[in-house]
Amino acid sequence: MKLTKRQILPFIAACGLSVAVSAPGAAQDKVRTIFGTGNSGGVYYILGAGMADIINKNSKILDVTSQATSGTTENLNLVNSGEFGFGFTVYDSAYFAYIAGREYEGKPKLENIRILMMGHVGMHASVVWGDSPYKSLGDFKGMTVPTSPGVAAYLLDYATYKPWGIELPKGKTPILSYTDQTTALKDGTIPVGNYNMSHPASTILDLASTKPIRLLSQSEETMAEILKEHPYWVKAVIPANTYNGQDTDVVTIGFPYAIVVNKDMPDAAVKEFIRLCFENDLKAIHPDGRYYSLDNKDYPAEPLVPYHPAAAAYLKEVGILK
Repeated sequence: MKLTKRQILPFIAACGLSVAVSAPGAAQDKVRTIFGTGNSGGVYYILGAGMADIINKNSKILDVTSQATSGTTENLNLVNSGEFGFGFTVYDSAYFAYIAGREYEGKPKLENIRILMMGHVGMHASVVWGDSPYKSLGDFKGMTVPTSPGVAAYLLDYATYKPWGIELPKGKTPILSYTDQTTALKDGTIPVGNYNMSHPASTILDLASTKPIRLLSQSEETMAEILKEHPYWVKAVIPANTYNGQDTDVVTIGFPYAIVVNKDMPDAAVKEFIRLCFENDLKAIHPDGRYYSLDNKDYPAEPLVPYHPAAAAYLKEVGILK
């Protein structure tokens, strides 16, 4: 793996903390690399730091430094280049980076990324106040519906409303961060907030602490239409009572997350990463850690991005892949 200037300090720190593994007649160094996570305080960041800590405390062959990043796009680029060994990503974004499609159209294919593990599932949430007159996603025709920054968020929001006959035109749809949407809902300047994240989410919990909220659901028909057009997403359910005022299950778009690895990562290091995640209770780090365990059977037989061969072999060994 190559080393960039931004990695020098964490790399030195990792080297100072780790110990080389020795074998009779030969010296074998640990594999030392960087794990790209996400923004400080987010799920990627918390889980990544916890995973790295577990690996570094228990492995004799792998040493991982977790690195805060801006998230999916940065992680994919750095894993592809070999500057990072591992990184969190949104699954469909990894696919389009791999084939140079959608937001990556016209850019070089990121052909050096491989799937290491499938992970938690983010879910879209369209949120209104509990006493709002809007009862359905179709009620916002002709109204200003916001989206949040980033191509992936816009596409999720666009797909949410499209089956209901509502367009979110680029350049005309207001772009607000999730924090700004929460503030705007409180101020009454937008009729609905659109959030794409793991649940329960702190920003929506903050909103629901003000007064009861409602989450608007897809129908079976609109959900089927969305998944036909976007087969890399899944049907997801936000359970009733996840938030104050939300008394029914909500059917919505689910978008899987994954961890990618550079294709040249040594097999032993790949297996070690997965093994230690599976053998430790990651729920103690974050509730979404439960997805990075043997309990998660949602591993596609033919993933949109190939598995690293060592990952596929180990997943077959433990019975997740056939």
